[in-house]
Amino acid sequence: MKIKIRNCVFGFRCAQKWDEMKETSREGVRFCKECEKDVHFVTEEDGLLMALSENWCIAMKPPKNPEVPVEEYPDLILGMIIGYEELYNEPEPNSEYRKRLRGKKLT
Repeated sequence: MKIKIRNCVFGFRCAQKWDEMKETSREGVRFCKECEKDVHFVTEEDGLLMALSENWCIAMKPPKNPEVPVEEYPDLILGMIIGYEELYNEPEPNSEYRKRLRGKKLT
């Protein structure tokens, strides 16, 4: 099942489980020993946009889709998302917000 989030799709879906990943000293970030990368739990659009601009692996609650039966719907989805530019090979219309996010400092 391909899950779309506005202008994003998961380019890679991870089969690992969030609860089984090693906790880190940073809130909302766990370490995946399969791919040896940090995985960031995102809950808001800002986090999703930051993940896109930084190529983060993420964990998130999927948006509801009435076409998918409840028993098949995952609690969390993990993986790496790709955005409009990667999908369509052209600049995203009105991408000023993402450009501003790229300049933010991460804590």
